[in-house]
Amino acid sequence: MDAARVLFRIVLGTAILVALAVAVISVRALGTADPVVWATLAAVLAVIAAVVSAWTGQRVLELQEDAQRPNPVPVIDLRSRYQLAQFRITNHGETPAHRVRIIWQQQLRDAEGSDVVLGRDEPIPLIPSGESASVKMGLSNAFIQAHANTTFTGIISFADASDRTFNRSFVISAEHGRTAQVHDEESPKTNFELQKIPGELEQVARNIAALTRVLERGR
Repeated sequence: MDAARVLFRIVLGTAILVALAVAVISVRALGTADPVVWATLAAVLAVIAAVVSAWTGQRVLELQEDAQRPNPVPVIDLRSRYQLAQFRITNHGETPAHRVRIIWQQQLRDAEGSDVVLGRDEPIPLIPSGESASVKMGLSNAFIQAHANTTFTGIISFADASDRTFNRSFVISAEHGRTAQVHDEESPKTNFELQKIPGELEQVARNIAALTRVLERGR
């Protein structure tokens, strides 16, 4: 949490405590029959109401600020590409994420046992809002079989447009794909098969051309 946010909460909390302390002291010193006490209690209630209102307004402002911040989220992606595992960092925030770096506490490795270095050795300069950076980690089944436990932890570091740096712990896992269906719909396979069409058409064209040459030589 930002130091400014912490300070604001401390100030509001202190204001409530001081107001309550004044109310208690007034009641003990003057008793409930004194009109001054009731005026004091009314002022205390007004202070508490103002603090609650300020706290609510500040929280709304913080949520708006958080929504505008970069929000790069690392995941192990088993579904976007047919039969392929990927390590993906997607910026779900409303503004670009600068200098995205991954610090592994448990190093992620691909299906062949090699370290996944995306964002580790060199920071990713920029991930725009809604965009991703990703790297292949081999076949989905091979990746899962290569790891007895596919849960990995680390810290993701990034900066916003004002050059403020943020550090956030994360946990990623592919355990959900170990016993469940990796693809629960046909679109990834359909897209995969569609990508084969241009190559098949080229092969058909080559076969037709070869057949044409044979027929021409036989004339």
